[in-house]
Parts: sequence; structure tokens; C-alpha cells
Amino acid sequence: MIKKIGIFGNRDIKDEHKILHELADLLDSVGVTASDHVLILHGGAQGVSSIVATLASEMTNWSSVIFKPWSMVWPDLKFSTMLFYLRNKQIVDNSDVVVIFTNGEHDSEVVRVKDLCTRWKKPHFIVHL
Repeated sequence: MIKKIGIFGNRDIKDEHKILHELADLLDSVGVTASDHVLILHGGAQGVSSIVATLASEMTNWSSVIFKPWSMVWPDLKFSTMLFYLRNKQIVDNSDVVVIFTNGEHDSEVVRVKDLCTRWKKPHFIVHL
């Protein structure tokens, strides 16, 4: 079975060991098994997203999909910060569960994704590092 996991986090979280340990524990607690294919959905940001995407590229049953802001997909589109919201909405919409890593610093993306998940009743977990 394919499990689609949306990944978000503060960009300055860089402790690979903590991220991977917390993610492994969390996936185990939600019933992801070794025979499942894990598909990581992310925006490609530095920190958590890039660390988990690298892990996915090294695992046999894992892969990742990067969602770029629309201005990067279609260069004729005028840039707007709304494009980041739409990208995050796509990730949340397409995920079975969303994992949000935070270090307690105010990050508008982390806050907005948490609010999206709460508003749409999307299963999500906040991991405090």
C-alpha cells in the first residue's frame, strides 16, 4: 500500500538524526510498515523537507514528489505569495497524513499549514524539536 506523507518544517531545523528518529517513530505509530511504499510530498525547502527527501531517495520503498510554487512551474505567471499557499494546499490535499516539524520559532508556513490541516480535518502531527 502507498502511504502519502506531507512534510513541512522550519527551514533552520537541521538535526538530521532527530528528524529521522522522530519521523520513524511517528510513521510506526500510524501503522506504516516496511512493506508499504512511502511517498513523501514536500516543497523542497532547506531543512526538514530536503533532509526527508534525501532519506526517501536512499530507501528502497520510498520516493518523493516536490511541489514547486506555480511561478516556478509556469514562468509566465506573475509571482504572488499566494502561490506558496496554493502549493501547500496541494501538498495537504494529496497527503494521507501531514507531519509538521517545528522548533517553536514563528514561521508563517508552519502556522498556515497547521491551520489548513485543522480546518480541513486532515490528520496531522506536530513534532517539536
